[in-house]
Amino acid sequence: MAPNPFLYGTVVTGKNFVGRSIELKLLQKELTVGKSLILYSERRLGKTSLLMEFIARKRRNIIPVYIDLYGMTTKEDLGKQIVNKVINNAYTKIEKIKGSVKNFLKSLKPKLILSPDGNVTIDVTVEKKFGEDEFVEILDFPQKVAEEKKVRIIMIFDEFQEISLMDGVALEKQMRARFQHHKNVSYVFSGSREHMLKQIFEEQTRAFYKFARPMKLGPIPAEDFRPFISLKFKRTGGKASDEIIDNILDYTGGNPYLTQYLCHEVWYITKNPKWKEVIDAAVENIVAQQSIGYEHIWDELKSRHQRSLLIAIANEGKPSYSSEFIEKYRLKSQSNVEKSLKMLKNRRILDEEGRLKDIFFKEWLIRRISKY
Repeated sequence: MAPNPFLYGTVVTGKNFVGRSIELKLLQKELTVGKSLILYSERRLGKTSLLMEFIARKRRNIIPVYIDLYGMTTKEDLGKQIVNKVINNAYTKIEKIKGSVKNFLKSLKPKLILSPDGNVTIDVTVEKKFGEDEFVEILDFPQKVAEEKKVRIIMIFDEFQEISLMDGVALEKQMRARFQHHKNVSYVFSGSREHMLKQIFEEQTRAFYKFARPMKLGPIPAEDFRPFISLKFKRTGGKASDEIIDNILDYTGGNPYLTQYLCHEVWYITKNPKWKEVIDAAVENIVAQQSIGYEHIWDELKSRHQRSLLIAIANEGKPSYSSEFIEKYRLKSQSNVEKSLKMLKNRRILDEEGRLKDIFFKEWLIRRISKY
């Protein structure tokens, strides 16, 4: 039996990457000529896959450097990542051994480490917090390397909003003060918490105000997803009519994670189904698989009003302040609905329009909790 061709919950590139031709062209156009970008995206819309696909497409005299800030808690962690990622992407093993980078990192005294497998890394030992001069040296390091190697370096900071857990506003000021002078380095600031990124880049009092062009990632259009899904089924012996594929895309709205997940389950169920039967069965499988996580979300909601509002939105599709809506779902008052909406958005269960972000959580609420 052929392996399931639909991948979800992981970074994909190459033959498993779908669509995003417009986004890739924009990245190419802006970054390779020295512009910088802010990539806004909700979780599970494929921003990291987009960035990795951009990196995978090799370009002459362009060196991309990807750094994931998720989980970092100190400026020292970030500094080490910048140094090591730039070195490992820009220098050959021989260049590292010759100590080509040491002139750029004088105050940090980098140490060469040769591992048993032959890989070479540079260790920047930090026994205390970085001083101002040391961190400036690190922030300028990509520019100095780019100048020396006569290339353009593209620094990609994923989950950039995490700098708020480091030195916050002070770190923003340090970074902006150096980045604005870098002529051979372009920057991508990517993140899945849009409101935090907007605070950093759109508030006039912040250092990064108007520093880069915003770019928002949305769902993948059906015209891009449709042939991809069809080909995956055909090449692995599956059968999915145009009607099945269209209904899958209608159901998921082109969200890449949800679409791949649903196709993954549809592929397993049967070779030649009627669309409604197979999609319902696939959704039921997904709801069962995710039930422990959904139960945890539900249990974490201690407010009866928030739970009631979630059930209401699951059944109605969106919130309302009408008296009929409030009475039907026992929501008490308009102000109560407004307060619960705000809390559920803060928890990132609802989007800005008050709709459930996860369609399978919606199904779990309808199928497991309550039906109206």
